[in-house]
Amino acid sequence: MIRTVLYLIANILAVLGLSWLLPGFEVSSVWAAAIFLLILTVLHHTIIPVLKVLTLPVNFLSLGFFSLLINLLSVWFVASNIQGVSLIGDFSAQFLNVILVSIGLSLGKGVIDKVITEKHG
Repeated sequence: MIRTVLYLIANILAVLGLSWLLPGFEVSSVWAAAIFLLILTVLHHTIIPVLKVLTLPVNFLSLGFFSLLINLLSVWFVASNIQGVSLIGDFSAQFLNVILVSIGLSLGKGVIDKVITEKHG
């Protein structure tokens, strides 16, 4: 239970940190960051695995690039549809911000997993 709460707090702080670092990615509150993470997590555990199985031939032919595109589109979809989370700029600026947010979330998750596993594992 403690590990889950620490993981949630650390991920919310990571989203807020990305909002602070990236001028085109804005998160208005802790609750907006929590809802952003919740919906992104639900997507990544329900719909995205089904999409990846359905698009397996395309993913195979693109050497995994299509899987990356699905992940980017999921972040873009969630960020565009959550009140309190916004992507600023034109299409190319938003796309760059989505790439940076995805990379930041992945790196943050790796660091958080490493720290929580070492401290409480």
